[in-house]
Order: sequence, then structure tokens, then C-alpha cells
Amino acid sequence: MKKILFATTALVATAGIASAQGVEVSGSAEVGIVGGDRYQEIQTDSVGDFDGFENVDQLWTDVEVTFTMSGEADNGLTFGASVQLDEAANANGTDDGGATWFLAFGGARLDMGDTDGAFDAAMTEAALVGTIDDTETEYLAFNANSGLDGDYDGQIARFSYSFDAFTGFLSVEMDDTGEYEPIYGIGFSYAGNVGGLNLGVGIGYQQGDEDNSEDSYARGAADIADAVGDLPAGTYSDSELFETAYRASGADAEEVMGISLSLGTDNGFTGILNYSEAEYASVAGLDQDTETSTVVGVFYTMNALSLGLSYSQYDDQYGLDGLEANGYALAMNYDLGGGLVVQAGYAQSDVSIDGNGINEDFDSDNYSLGLSMSF
Repeated sequence: MKKILFATTALVATAGIASAQGVEVSGSAEVGIVGGDRYQEIQTDSVGDFDGFENVDQLWTDVEVTFTMSGEADNGLTFGASVQLDEAANANGTDDGGATWFLAFGGARLDMGDTDGAFDAAMTEAALVGTIDDTETEYLAFNANSGLDGDYDGQIARFSYSFDAFTGFLSVEMDDTGEYEPIYGIGFSYAGNVGGLNLGVGIGYQQGDEDNSEDSYARGAADIADAVGDLPAGTYSDSELFETAYRASGADAEEVMGISLSLGTDNGFTGILNYSEAEYASVAGLDQDTETSTVVGVFYTMNALSLGLSYSQYDDQYGLDGLEANGYALAMNYDLGGGLVVQAGYAQSDVSIDGNGINEDFDSDNYSLGLSMSF
């Protein structure tokens, strides 16, 4: 009994110290069921030969614990950091490991680590209703405005300055190997009330290294070769091979620019429009063009109910002439109170190519249903 009392007293004392130092602990959990083409598995027959792709329903569980630390210097400079428990073990000096740090004074702020570049920070993502496995943002045609973020190690430094309703952003992401030039970004955003409507406008630009963009095609080809090489023996349709290649590969853009518009009303409606263009390095033997992306989202909230619908389209994706992806997503939340929310989502994409000597297509869908818990 004395040991229990002592331990409890020590825990309370420690919690008081943590609170005084500006340390907060928060958490979230998700549980449910997911399925669709996103979770498809390769089937084989009795002798191990290919027997088709099959969508698999799976149980979903996820838990995250986040530590948020903040403080203030004598001169009014505020500072802080945050890290998720499951990512902290991966952190080192040149890899943020999912952690972020900030310094702020007045309208000026510096963020470093696992944070958005200037392009993403200025744009508004068309995803206001959540799902347990990000169904509404992980479908193949969706563009989350990440721009060139993560083309290197994902550790980003971003400076921002806010004045009234306007905010400006500058960012840089560096290649730890020293082989490629840094990725620089700039962005501007406005958020204010105009005529009783909540208006948001964002514009962003990022520029990377042309050599990295060119080399990314070779890396993508190697990824395709590995993915196809890992397939079991058997007979595959051209569509199945195209889907395997598409899911395994990608390319890094040399530069990207975009604009974002959002409009909200006091009765729960919000509309978002994103448009961006990306340029890729020229590669001999490929028919290439400017990649364009359009995303439209409509969202409605009334009391405990939230609904979202988005439509997305890529033209000449990865700079490849004729590669297109379009799709839509539906999401629903019902807030039960106390941090418990019912979440459901469905998304569908169509991917096709008619260029570079290929004419194929495939479709993909995924769904999720479950509970989200925040603590």
C-alpha cells in the first residue's frame, strides 16, 4: 500500500512539473474495417502460379501518442517541439523522425522538421472530413498539394510571416547526399471574411533540381522492374501489368506552381478548388507534357454530422503524355461527443494511358468504416 501511495504521489508530482514546463500529451486511436483495390493481394494456384488480384477486407487499428512541448523566453520569443511516440526512435540530427520544432516572435515564425513546404502551406487541401485510413485523400487521382515535399528526406525548414489576413512563406529542403540542389519554395495566402463569406486564397511555387527529376525516371523504371520481377509466374493481362507498374513507380517534378481557392458560409458549407501545374525534366525517348492537376471539394457540417465530396483529375501525370487519372471520394463523420467519431469513406479512381506506345487502363476503389477516438 505504501509503495502504491508513493508511486502515485511521484506520478502526480511529475505531471505537475511537466505541465509547468509546457509539456502536453495527446493521443488518438482508430479502429474499423477497410478494403478495396488499395488492399488487393496477389492470388496463386496450387502450384504457385499467378491466379489473379483479389481485394481483401482487413481489420484496421491505429494508435498515436503525441508529445507537444512549448515555452517562452524572457524577451517574448516562443519556442516548442512536437513528436509522435511511434516516430521518435527514428530521429537523428539529419532525419526529423516525424518531429517538428518552431521559434516564433510576433508575426514571424520558423518551423523545421516534419512540416510542409511553402507550396503546401499556402494551399488549402480539399479534405475537411476525415476517415480512419485517409480514404478521402489516398485514392490514386487525389493531389494533396505536397508539391516537391519529400523528394529528398522530407526534413524541411519553413519561415512564415503573418500580417493581418496575409501570410507569406519561404521554405527549403536539402539533399543529405549533396548530389542535388536544394528544393526552394515560396507561397502566399489570404484568409478573411468578405461580404459575410469566409474567403481563402493561396498561391505557391517550388523549384527543385533538374538532374533529380531526370534521375527519378530511372529510379521509377527500376521500381517497375522490381515490382514486375516479384510477380509469381503466370499469364498477366496488359491491364494487370500496367496497374502493377503504375502503383510501383512515379517521378519527381522539377518545379510546381499552383493556386487554391476556398469559400465558406456560416451555415456549414465550404467549397475548395485547387489547380496546379508541374514540369518534369526532359528524357530522351519519352513523349512528355506539362502535368496539370485539378481538385474540387464540397463539404457540409450540421450539428454532429459532416459530409464531404471531392473530385480530382490528373492530365499527363508525371509529365508523361497521355497518362491520366481521375476519381472521386465521399466521406461522412458523425460526432458522438467526448472525442468519439463515427467515420466512413469510399473512393474510386480510373487510370489510363494513351501515349508513349501504350493504350491501357484500370480502375481502383477503396472503402473504410470505423471509429476515430481523440484524447
